[in-house]
Amino acid sequence: ATYCVEVLGTPIPVGGCLLVFDFGGGTLDVTVVRHDPDGLRVLAVGGLDDLGGVDIDAALVGHLGQLVAIRQPEVWQRLVNPRTPGEQRDRRRFWTEVRAAKEMLSRAPSAPIQIPGSDDAIHLTRE
Repeated sequence: ATYCVEVLGTPIPVGGCLLVFDFGGGTLDVTVVRHDPDGLRVLAVGGLDDLGGVDIDAALVGHLGQLVAIRQPEVWQRLVNPRTPGEQRDRRRFWTEVRAAKEMLSRAPSAPIQIPGSDDAIHLTRE
């Protein structure tokens, strides 16, 4: 709430409420704040300890994996079940690419993801 007022310059009128939504790497935290005449007051706090960015990453990897598996099943099998150190690096690289693409979607409508072990790339979009 302080960030909204001080950094963004968006005042909260007296009596107005604000929902603070913090979707972190491993948790989701939500707080409802009201601007009372004497300052900001927390009305409610909640969240989920088992939902965060890593869960979104896993869902995206699964979705994109379905696309890769159709076009290049052998490449996808190596990423899902790596058997060599090189394949394990490729798997980590794919997860890193997916995470970076997810974050890039905050600023761009689509983001490329290089498929390790292949010359192909796929695009993740906001839609």
